[in-house]
Amino acid sequence: MNRALFTLIFLLGFYTLPAQQRVPVFASRSDSAAYWQTIDRLTDAMRNPRYTFRIDSLSKVMASLRDKAVRYRTEYRPSPLYINYSKRPSDASTVTRVSLVDYKGKELPDSLFLLTNLKELELINTRIRKLPARLEELKSLEKISLLNNRPKGRMVLHKSERIKSLVIHDDEIDRRPRSFRKYSHLESLDLSRCNLDRFPKLKGIPRLKRLLLTENRLQLNELKRGMPGLEELVLTSNSIRAVPPAIGEFTSLKKLNLNANQVEQLAPEMGKLQQLEQLSLYKNNLKALPKELYGLSSLRVIDLYYNQLEELDPAILNWTQLEILYLANNRLFTLPETLGHLKNLRELYLHHNRLSNLPASLGQLDSLRVFRVNNNNLVEFPASLLRLSALENLDLASNSLTSLPEALFDYPHLQILSIKGNPLEPAARTQALEWARKAMQKRPLMIHFEGLMEPNDPVENK
Repeated sequence: MNRALFTLIFLLGFYTLPAQQRVPVFASRSDSAAYWQTIDRLTDAMRNPRYTFRIDSLSKVMASLRDKAVRYRTEYRPSPLYINYSKRPSDASTVTRVSLVDYKGKELPDSLFLLTNLKELELINTRIRKLPARLEELKSLEKISLLNNRPKGRMVLHKSERIKSLVIHDDEIDRRPRSFRKYSHLESLDLSRCNLDRFPKLKGIPRLKRLLLTENRLQLNELKRGMPGLEELVLTSNSIRAVPPAIGEFTSLKKLNLNANQVEQLAPEMGKLQQLEQLSLYKNNLKALPKELYGLSSLRVIDLYYNQLEELDPAILNWTQLEILYLANNRLFTLPETLGHLKNLRELYLHHNRLSNLPASLGQLDSLRVFRVNNNNLVEFPASLLRLSALENLDLASNSLTSLPEALFDYPHLQILSIKGNPLEPAARTQALEWARKAMQKRPLMIHFEGLMEPNDPVENK
């Protein structure tokens, strides 16, 4: 990608998701007009090579305008999985997913009810005031998405026992329904990007299993009670610093996602979540885990990437069902010997820590397929690794290894091996390169060994 194109994309602030983008909101109309005029000029400069010299100056204007934004809102585009309502086929019976976009009416169009096999309805940039009882005529309809639906007044829901999934993305708090109890059979509710600063009141929807609250302003300070039937709770990208004791009342949870918050403390009551299978705490500020967390014996995946952990408790042995353990980008300098009790562990990520050695029990992880321990302080090759015959992906790059054993290149199932960036002794380097070349001749094997070669060495596989 050339520099000009990269600059334009960066300044426009597009999300990677194709169906949405973030745009700034300004206090004055003049700033808003200037912003969109600058976008047009940048676009023209990109399309016409004669005007590319303007990109740098326009980029500075754009950056200056963005600094004046009071907030950002999300703009949505139709999902590619949905048929645009205005371009629906003549055979209405074939339509199962439809998008109603930029519709100015206050009520759903009558012709919508001719789509007798409709399963999912998406309303984008509409002004629909109510979802009528007439929707019950659509016997297959189970999911409704309201993306920037802006009625005059608060949205009204009429009673429905068909709708199982409801998505509302709208940062105007006073537009959303006061209650969801009219949809008593809801199983999934998505209130992401709704500018929420308090946990929603969800009485009257006892079947709710999945609740998504991504990209709000929640802190959970007001959380007083749980939802016994909830199985998945997603709280990614909020303002959570501490997980309160009330989390222990969500006793049916199987998935809990707290990624990209500022969590420093987890309530001991998390130990009550005995059905929890997936716990995500990526990119928080945890320095330690409460001992009760080690009692979650049903865990299959735990993500602790990008925290500040220095060590783990030996009670990790209780995670007997664990299959994937993400511990990269922490401050770990040691691991407990009890790590070897995790017999079901298939993937272990320890890269970018401060480990100078690994526990001998590591060799007991018979199910381990992926092991990344690159960017640590290993000085000697851990002999216990040679017992991990099931390994398919092994990354030892950027440590302080000065020699490697020949057996490293003889793992029967190994597909990817990285040993680059280690300061091997000259003789050890020569041996390692020879062993690597022989291994690659025997079977399909990708070996990354940049940094072990002299400048004139032939490059066979990087």
